[in-house]
Amino acid sequence: MNDFFPEEIEQEQVQNKSDLLKQNGYISSSKDCRVQFENETQRDEVSCAIVTQLMTKHDELMFQQEHKKKLLHELIKIQKQFHPGTELEEMLREELIAAQNELLEICVQSKVLAAQLQNSEPAAGTQNSFENREVTDMKSDGQLTNPLQSRVKNLEEQNENYSQKINELLSLYSEAKQSLEFERLTVIKPIVRKLRRRAISVFHKLPMGMQTVIRKVYRRLKPIINEFIDILRRSKRAAAQKKLKMLNEINNCDNDSYDVLVFPVIDWHFRFQRPQHIASGLAGKGHRVFYFSTTFASGEPDVLITEQLDERVFICQFQFPAFQHSSIYEQGMTKKQRAYINKALDQFVKDAGIKNSVTIVDHPFWAPVALAVADSLVVYDCMDDHSGFQNTAEQILQAETYLIQNADRVVTSSASLSEKIGRERNNTLIRNAADAEWFAQPPDQIAYQKNRPVVGYFGAISDWFDIELVIKAARECPEYDFVLIGNTYQCNTKTAETVSNIHFIGEVPYRNLKEYLYAFDVCLIPFKLTELIQHTNPVKLYEYLASGKPVVATAMPELLLVDHVVSIAHDADSFVTKIREAYETKDEIQEIEARKSFAFENKWSNRVDQLEQVIQSTAPAVSVIVLTYNNLELTHKCLESLMELTHYPDWELIVVDNASSDGTQTYLQDFSEKYENVKVILNEENVGFAAGNNVGIEKSRGEYVVLLNNDTYVTKGWLWGMVRYFLQDNRLGLLGPVTNNIGNEAKIDISYEGMEEMSIKARKYTSEHTRDLFNMNTVAFFCAMISRQVINEVGVLDEVFGCGFFEDDDYCIRARNAGYKIAITEDVFIHHHLSASFNKLKAEQRQQLFDKNKQIFEEKWGTWTPHVYR
Repeated sequence: MNDFFPEEIEQEQVQNKSDLLKQNGYISSSKDCRVQFENETQRDEVSCAIVTQLMTKHDELMFQQEHKKKLLHELIKIQKQFHPGTELEEMLREELIAAQNELLEICVQSKVLAAQLQNSEPAAGTQNSFENREVTDMKSDGQLTNPLQSRVKNLEEQNENYSQKINELLSLYSEAKQSLEFERLTVIKPIVRKLRRRAISVFHKLPMGMQTVIRKVYRRLKPIINEFIDILRRSKRAAAQKKLKMLNEINNCDNDSYDVLVFPVIDWHFRFQRPQHIASGLAGKGHRVFYFSTTFASGEPDVLITEQLDERVFICQFQFPAFQHSSIYEQGMTKKQRAYINKALDQFVKDAGIKNSVTIVDHPFWAPVALAVADSLVVYDCMDDHSGFQNTAEQILQAETYLIQNADRVVTSSASLSEKIGRERNNTLIRNAADAEWFAQPPDQIAYQKNRPVVGYFGAISDWFDIELVIKAARECPEYDFVLIGNTYQCNTKTAETVSNIHFIGEVPYRNLKEYLYAFDVCLIPFKLTELIQHTNPVKLYEYLASGKPVVATAMPELLLVDHVVSIAHDADSFVTKIREAYETKDEIQEIEARKSFAFENKWSNRVDQLEQVIQSTAPAVSVIVLTYNNLELTHKCLESLMELTHYPDWELIVVDNASSDGTQTYLQDFSEKYENVKVILNEENVGFAAGNNVGIEKSRGEYVVLLNNDTYVTKGWLWGMVRYFLQDNRLGLLGPVTNNIGNEAKIDISYEGMEEMSIKARKYTSEHTRDLFNMNTVAFFCAMISRQVINEVGVLDEVFGCGFFEDDDYCIRARNAGYKIAITEDVFIHHHLSASFNKLKAEQRQQLFDKNKQIFEEKWGTWTPHVYR
């Protein structure tokens, strides 16, 4: 489609108009008019008035038409992007041709007026009057100026003023258009309103004639603008329908296990490396994989599903306002970015039906968001020493420290990296690998045609790539071609490009790598031994070896461990020697088989198996014990929230009833028949809080035990949120959540009406306090997680406290005396009605029970210190 600039209008029409202007002697500007009439001082006042009228009308109409065309061109540019249809195209073409015709009509009128002017006779006394004006208008430089020149000058100044105001309108129009393009008519509505107010203010300062013209243009263009807006709205609705369809496909995808969220270091379609291989392997094991982009779209906070690669792999992209975008490699995540992404991700998790999930983090930028995902095991897959990259910001290194400390599991890709990370955190070594079956199968064709030996490399050619070493080898081995495949960002290749037998191919898609690899006679890994490379396990090693090709490399620590299948060069001279030796022995069958065998022992499928073992070993069994006594309505809500919002992979629910008389026992029996992981114990009498919980503890199997009151309501991710702290600190003995209602520091300032609003406000609070731990002396047993290790060492609750009060204070002192820590976590919230059972007692009975148990407590531990709020 044309851009509809004047030179692009049909050639015949333009030529005809041009010829007509020349034939009529058209004067195209006020400057030409001034030149033509500069020396005609014998015109009378009437003639001058005619000339002035002619130029004023001419300049004004010319100016209006020129800016009308500019506005049309701007609208056409937008139309091209959003509406390629021919109907709107023809409308705009007609508008522009109409403008051309109006301009031609002005030209004809100008010619007629000029002819009238030439035929007019000077009036009597005209010359004297002009002579007087010439004296009056004399300039400081001695040159005379006639009235016509003064009038022209005034017209030019007025025209310049109009131009400035019109340019202001066009500038505002351009700002609005750019905002619309970036923000997609969403968050910029307030900005557009502000721009509109500014434009109106400028508009009202224009002369009435200009305002009239602009109104006419606006009336003509209004249908086009409305159609444009309607197109955008339809596009937005279509995008929403597409996303809904994709979400339905996602939810229809069978999944009996956990989902996987991948926060990567590279995009899926960049260079196919460890992140994509592991994601594909997990999808092959039946997990749905959601792989996020490293770049962001503009608009309201949302998660876009940009591509479905196969049945279980979905490429997703976060969307939020453009002014918050940044590179994930060069700066840390801001608070606003975190808020936008958390909001979008929470909704996406809900829409996609993601319940139990594993979050894999490949780059520290994602740490604040990844650690806040509810009901998710967080694995930091540390595959590089990020401090070794030139563009890594200090914020990223700080984020990595935070991630290492707080991830549920840390995986490393090399022995030296494992050792480095091990100074801060236990980790599991899972090295890189190759798709051995694929690389072992020769391609159908060879992309690099050769008639000489080829020494090859594929991968990143960056600052760690020893280009000088390759140059030396190429010069000393002129009979070999050195073929280098990959992006040369941050590598100075100027000298290498002058070496005749060094050939840079550029980036090659992963699917085409074999077509070059099988042209190689010898494969290279010529890396400088930088801090980054010292901790690197190169993926290309396994890919080279899977094809059976000999490999020559510098003395990287990881490669020294496998020197039986790799030729290691310790200096430049030996590097050249090793290349020659590798070429001479490249066809030895025994060596080829050894290399392939090593690669098949290190397949990505093996690495995925290792990762799954790490994941499965991270979810220890948990027993949740709920003690009930009447209050059936509260019990019902509590248990329903547990079954709906607990997505932990290995947990059991044990409900102990203390001889309820309101139908609770019948309800519990029916409830237990619905779920395999539910046990119900019905006591024949009310044995009290401590003894009732002890019954549940004795029947439990979990490594961790949660004592949960029946007047509570849990939130999404609560169980994972508590277990993870015990996995990181084996001296943590008891842990509690924050809540709305309790008599100690666990109570936070929060208010809501109903459980729906509670879940929203609680999520906001917990996502803002990710991994915040608050050390305390006592946790209240309305909700408390206790490690089996503590129970085995300290014992169960002291039943001397009967129905309740002080059994939690007593137990916490016993645990602290045994050397265990006690804390509450700020990122788990549990709603609590508070004292539902005790409220059924009369105030006098409650006080008597409190005083009695206080006395028992103080006889054991001394004066009781009342709890306080934060």
